[in-house]
Amino acid sequence: MSKIYQMTLRRENPAEGILGGFTLIELLVVVLTIGILAAIAMPQYERAVEKARSSEALTLLRSAADAVKLYYLANGSYPNSFDDLDIQIPYEAESTTVRSNGEWTMTLLPGKVNSTAQGAGVYILRAKGKYARQGFYYFIEEDNKKMLDLYCVETSCDTTNYCKNIMGLSNVERMPGWASRCVAPMM
Repeated sequence: MSKIYQMTLRRENPAEGILGGFTLIELLVVVLTIGILAAIAMPQYERAVEKARSSEALTLLRSAADAVKLYYLANGSYPNSFDDLDIQIPYEAESTTVRSNGEWTMTLLPGKVNSTAQGAGVYILRAKGKYARQGFYYFIEEDNKKMLDLYCVETSCDTTNYCKNIMGLSNVERMPGWASRCVAPMM
C-alpha cells in the first residue's frame, strides 16, 4: 500500500504533541448544526406523538359512540351511564357518565345535548398538557338522518389550533351555543 494516502496523527517525538484534532470553531459549527436540526425536528416529533395519542383516543370514542347507537336502536332511548353500554371503557370511573385515565377524559351526554338538538353525545378531551381540553365529540341525533357526526373540538378558537395542526383539518368554525368552542367536522 502506498504511503501517500496514509496519515499519521502523532509526530515521531511525543513531546511535540498531537497534529490532528478539531478547532473550537469547527466544534461550534457542529453543535450549531445539531441544534438547528433538533429545533426543526422536535415540533414534528411532538405533533406525531400527539397524533398517535389522538388516534388511540378517537378509536375508543368511536367504539363508545357505536355502543350508544346500538343501545338506542335496541332500547329506544339513550343510556344514562357507561355501565349501560356493551363495551368496557379502559378508564377509571369518576362518575356514571365520566371516565378518565389521567391523559384523556371521556364523558357521556345522554338525552338533550344542547338547546337546539335532541340526541346524545360522547366526547373525549385531553385532561392535561399543552392540548388540555382539546379533543373529539360525537353527536348522535334522534332523527336518524345524522346518526353519527364526529367533530374535532377546540375549547378556544385562537390559541392551540389542535384541529388544524394535529388532525390536519382546515374547516374549523365557531359552534353557536358552545361558548368559546370551535369544531371541525371530521366526516
